[in-house]
Amino acid sequence: MEHAAFALRTLALVMLLAPPPALAVQPSQPDPLTLAFATCTGRMAAARHHGWQAAGQRLSPDAAHDAFADMLDAIGPTGADRSPAAIALRAARIQARARTDRLLVIARHGRDPRRQRIAAATLGRELRACETMLP
Repeated sequence: MEHAAFALRTLALVMLLAPPPALAVQPSQPDPLTLAFATCTGRMAAARHHGWQAAGQRLSPDAAHDAFADMLDAIGPTGADRSPAAIALRAARIQARARTDRLLVIARHGRDPRRQRIAAATLGRELRACETMLP
């Protein structure tokens, strides 16, 4: 009898300490494609906000942003998702937007013409790279 009670207490303790099944199978990092969509959504959000279109871009910043946001909504986590992967995706989008905002400020309002050219070239390269992912 004591052995059965001990076994039940041990089982209860294991169940109490084990993570819930939903958390046990959630990835801690987003997959690379979803991460790329989140990054490009952030970049295009900044370009749209500043009204910036890189030379050679075939879509307007509005259209590109909407396309990436739609793809991210389709394959990414929901807004209520608090998994580590969902948090990493939101962070990647925010960081990409902030980085692109900084580059846009330098490209438009920088005092050093060399830094302005480098920022504009970097922006163009990054925005066109995102655009290659769109149909």
